[in-house]
Amino acid sequence: MAKWSPVPFVLGPVLGALPWPKYFKVEMSREGEWMNYFRELHRWLPFYKSTYAHAAAILAAYDHTIADVPDAAKPRTINFSEGGVDPSKFTLPVRQKKDKMTVLFVGRLVPFKMPEVLVRSFAASSILQQHKLIIVGDGPERPRLDRLVEEANLSECVEFTGTISQDRVGELMRECEIFGFPSIREQGGGVLTLAMMSGMTCVVVDYGGPALRVKSGCGVKVPLGDLDHLVKHFTQELEQLVVDPDRVINMGIAARRYTETYYSWDAKARKTLEVYNWVLGRQEKKPDFWEQPIASELIN
Repeated sequence: MAKWSPVPFVLGPVLGALPWPKYFKVEMSREGEWMNYFRELHRWLPFYKSTYAHAAAILAAYDHTIADVPDAAKPRTINFSEGGVDPSKFTLPVRQKKDKMTVLFVGRLVPFKMPEVLVRSFAASSILQQHKLIIVGDGPERPRLDRLVEEANLSECVEFTGTISQDRVGELMRECEIFGFPSIREQGGGVLTLAMMSGMTCVVVDYGGPALRVKSGCGVKVPLGDLDHLVKHFTQELEQLVVDPDRVINMGIAARRYTETYYSWDAKARKTLEVYNWVLGRQEKKPDFWEQPIASELIN
C-alpha cells in the first residue's frame, strides 16, 4: 500500500539477524534453532523487497540488524534502538560500600542466556565465593544449574529465586550492585536497560545488543569466545569489581545517566520526531539516534 500512498512510510524498529556464535553450535541445537539454517529464505518472501524499497525510512536496532537490510535501503536506514523507559519509575539508590557484594542475573534459564557462566565463575573463584550470586528466572536449564551448584558446594553463595514479580525484580536491582549477563546471542537486551536505570554495573558479552547498550565506563564487556573463555574472563572481571566498590558505584551512576539520556521515552520521542521531519523534508540532516542531545533538550 505504501507504493500508492502519498504518505511516507516508516518501517521499524526492526530487530534480529544476529548470527549464532561459532563456538556454541551445541547450544544452538539445544535451543532447537534448526530453522536458523534456513533463515536466508526470508528474502524470498512476498513483498520483502518492495517493503524496504518503498519505505521512506527504516528504523533498525543494532549493527547486526542493519547489516541484514538490503543494500539499496541502507541510505534510508537509521540505527534506532528499540524500547525505552520512564525514568520516574526508577529510583536511583544511594549505594554504600559493602564488604559483600551481590551479582544478579535476571532472565530465562535457557542455553543461549548462559547463566552457567556465572555459576562456573563462582565455582572457580574463592574471592567470588565470599560474595553472592542471585539467579532470577526459570527454564529448562534449572536442573543442570542446580547440579553445578551442588557439585561445587556453592549453596551458601548462590541463590535461585525462580519466577518472581516485576516489583521484586526491581527491588533486587536496587539492592544488588552488579548485573551479570553472559548471554551469547542477545538480539537486544532490554533487561540491561532496566538494570542500568537502577544504577547497576553490568558485565556482558561484547556481542549483539549488549555490546551497544553497555558503553565504556558504564559497565564491562567481555570478548566473545567459547565457554571456558567466557568463564575465565567473567571470573577475572567480577573479581576486580567486588574488590573495588568505588568503581562499581561510579559505573552504576554513569550507567543510569547514559541510559536516561538515550532510552527515556522523552528522548525517544524527540528522535522519532526528527525521523518524521526528515522523511517529510523538513529536516535536511539524517537523524542520528546516538547523537549527544543538546543541553536544552536534557533540561526540557
